[in-house]
Amino acid sequence: MPNSVDSPIRILYVDDEPELLTLGTTFLETNGDFLVEGCQSALDAVHLLKKDHYDAIISDFQMPKCDGISLLTYLREKGDEMPFIILTGKGREEVVIEALNNGADFYLEKGGDLKAQFAELSNIIRYAVARRRSEEALRESEERYRNVVLDQTELICRFSADGTVLFVNDAYCRYFGVPCKEIVGSRFKPMIHPDDSGKVYRLFSSLSPEKPQASIDQRTIAPDGRILWQRWNTRAIFGEDGSLREFQSVGQDITDLMERDLELKRANEEILASYEELTAIEKELREQYDELNTTETALLKSEALQRLILQSLPDFLIRYDREGVYLDILNYQEDLLILPKDEVIGRRVTEVISGGIGDRMIQAIRSALDRNELQTLEYTLPVPAGVCHFEARIVPYTENEVIALIRDITDKRMAEEAVIKSEKRYRSLFESMHDGYALHRVRADPDDGDAVIHILDVNPSFEKLIGEPRDQVVGMLLTEVLPEADPHLFERIAHTAETGESEVFDICLNNPMRYVTVSVYSPGAGECATLFQDITEKKRRDEETKQSLREKELLLKEIHHRVKNNMQVISSLLMLQKETISDPEMRELFSQSESRVYSIALVHEKLYQSENLSRIEYGEYLSMMGEYIFSSRQVRAGTIALDIHADGIYLSIDKAVPLSLITNELLTNSLKHAFPDGRKGTITICVEKKNNTLIYRFSDDGIGFPADIDFENTRTLGMQLIVSLVNQLLGTITLRREKGTAYEIVFPVDPGEYETVDSGTLE
Repeated sequence: MPNSVDSPIRILYVDDEPELLTLGTTFLETNGDFLVEGCQSALDAVHLLKKDHYDAIISDFQMPKCDGISLLTYLREKGDEMPFIILTGKGREEVVIEALNNGADFYLEKGGDLKAQFAELSNIIRYAVARRRSEEALRESEERYRNVVLDQTELICRFSADGTVLFVNDAYCRYFGVPCKEIVGSRFKPMIHPDDSGKVYRLFSSLSPEKPQASIDQRTIAPDGRILWQRWNTRAIFGEDGSLREFQSVGQDITDLMERDLELKRANEEILASYEELTAIEKELREQYDELNTTETALLKSEALQRLILQSLPDFLIRYDREGVYLDILNYQEDLLILPKDEVIGRRVTEVISGGIGDRMIQAIRSALDRNELQTLEYTLPVPAGVCHFEARIVPYTENEVIALIRDITDKRMAEEAVIKSEKRYRSLFESMHDGYALHRVRADPDDGDAVIHILDVNPSFEKLIGEPRDQVVGMLLTEVLPEADPHLFERIAHTAETGESEVFDICLNNPMRYVTVSVYSPGAGECATLFQDITEKKRRDEETKQSLREKELLLKEIHHRVKNNMQVISSLLMLQKETISDPEMRELFSQSESRVYSIALVHEKLYQSENLSRIEYGEYLSMMGEYIFSSRQVRAGTIALDIHADGIYLSIDKAVPLSLITNELLTNSLKHAFPDGRKGTITICVEKKNNTLIYRFSDDGIGFPADIDFENTRTLGMQLIVSLVNQLLGTITLRREKGTAYEIVFPVDPGEYETVDSGTLE
C-alpha cells in the first residue's frame, strides 16, 4: 500500500560504489523526510522490490552485470510506474536520452559539489513522489466515481446546451434500448409524449444561475408503443460569465407507481359512487329513526330534567303522606339517614324519630297540605355522620302527599357560630388594643367633589386620644372631631379609600400636642380604617437619646483634642531636649521618638476633626504624616517624591495607630538608608481593601534592603517595633528586595470597621 502524504518517503538507492552509497544515504536521511535502503547491484534491487514497497528508486547508470537502464526497462515492462531517477556521468547525453525514452522520470549528472548535488536530488525526489501520489489519488477518485455512476440503477446523462450527449450510464442505455456508443456524441433524445413536451420545454427554459435545478414527472413513448413514466431531476451548469455549459439529469422509472396511482383513482371513484348510494340509503333510514326516536326523547326529557335537578341539589328528598308515613327517599347519603332506607319506608316518622321532632314534622306536613304553602322546620338529629343540624322545606306534592327537601346545615350553623366567636374576639381585641382605632365611611361631596369622612366606630383608645366618648363621635365627620389636624391626614384617608393602597405616616395633634403614627388601610369599598399610635413619649425619649449622643460626641472630641495636645507637648519636649544634645546618634533617637509621638497625635487630631469619631480618612492622614516627616528630615524638594494611593480608606483608631507607627518607621528608614549621597527616587504607599482584609504596601526604588539581614530578627528597635505592631494587627508582613525595597502587610478587619467611600462622604 502507498505511504500516506505525511509519512517519510521510502527510497531504494542502487549504486555499486559503497562510499558514494553511504554518503548519499546519510545526506538524504539527515532532515527526516526520507527513509533510504541501499544496495550495490540491480539484482539486489529486484529482490528488495519483491519483498517491500518503495516510493522512488535512485540508480546509478554504470554498474557491473546489469546497468541502471536495464533495471529501469525491467520495471517498466512489469508495469511498475514508480518514480525512477538515474545518475549519470557528465557528458553522457546519449545515456540520458535512452533513460528518458525508457521511462525514467528524472536524471542527475554526477560530479561537482556533492552538497548541492544531493540537495537537488532531494528536491527531485520530493517532486517526483508528490506527482506520483497525486496521479494515483486522481486515478482512484475517477475509478470510484465511474464505479458509482455505472453501477447506479438510476438513469444518468449529461448533455451540452445544443443537445449533444456527453455521458450516459449503462442503466440509461438499457432503459431506452440503445447502445451507449451510439448515444454519446449524438443528439439522442427519447420520444416525449405530446402532452408533456410543453412542460419539458418550460422546465429547461426556467433554469438560470439563480435557480439552476428543477424536477419533473414526464412520459416517453417506447419503440414498442408503451407509455413509460420517468421522474427527472435536472441541474444546469453555468460558467463564471453566466453562460450555459451543460445539463446533468438523473431520472428513475415511475411507470409502476403512476399505473398504481391511476388504478387507485379508478378504485376511489368506484368507492365514491358506492358511498353516495349508501349515504342516500342512510339518510332515509335516519329520517325514519328520528321519527321513532322523537317520541321516546320527549318521554325521557322530563324525567332526565328532574333527575338532573335532583342531582344538582345539595338536598335529599323524602316523600310523606298526610300521616307522616315514609313513602320514598331520593338523592340521599347513607350516613345522613337515622336508619337505612329499607327500614324506614312504610313507617311513621314518629316511630323513627323520637323526642318530639316526629310530632313537629307531622304538624308541618299537615299545615303544608291544608294551607297549600311551604313549611320550614329546623331540627338536630344524631345520625351515623354525627350530630347534624337539618332544615326541612316541606311543599305539597299531591292532595295527600308532600315532598320534604332535607338539607344538612351543620356547616352553616358552625360557620355562624364561628362568626359569632370571631366577632367576640374581634370586639375584645378592638376594645383592649392600645392604639386608637376608627372606622370611616368615605364618600364624595355632591357639591364640590371633596371627600366626606364619617366616623362609623371607634375603640376606647381613640376616645382617650381625642378626649371624647364614643357615642358622641360616632356619626360625626372626622374633620369635626380633629379640626386642627394636618389636612394631609384627610387627603391620605380619601386616597386609600379610592385606591385601596395602605399608607403609614406621622402627624402632630394639638390641644394637647401629641405625635401620632397613623396607619390607613381600606377593609372594603368606600371604607377606611385608621390606627393612631401615640408616639409622643417615644419622640421625647428619642430626642433625649440624640441630645445625650451629641453631648458624648462633644466629650469624646474634647478627649481626643486633649490627647492630641498632650502628645504634641511630649513631641515638643523631645524636640527641645534633642536640641541640647550634641551626640548625633542620641539626636537621631530623639528624632525617631518625636516622629512616633507625632504619628499618634496626628491620629487623635484627625479623629476630633472628623464628623465620625470612630474612624479617620487614612489617605488624608498619610499625606499629612508624610509632609511632617519630610519636613523634619529636611528632605530637599525635587529629590525624593512621595506617592500615596489610599483614597476612600477609613480606619478605626485600633487599626490606625499601629499602622501609623509602622508607616513612621518605614518612611524614616527609607529616607535614612534608601537614598544615600543625594540620590533621587520615589516612595510609594498604597492601601486597598479586599473583602474583610486590608492590604498595605510600602515601597521605594532606592538601593534596597541588605540581602544578609533578616528583617524579622534584627536587633534594631525600628524593625522590632514594626514586627510587633504587625502581630498586634493579627497580620502578616513580607519583604521583596528586587528594584529597591517593598513591604506588604496584610491584616484582617471586621465588617463595618472601615468603609471604602467613593465620594469622600460616609453614608
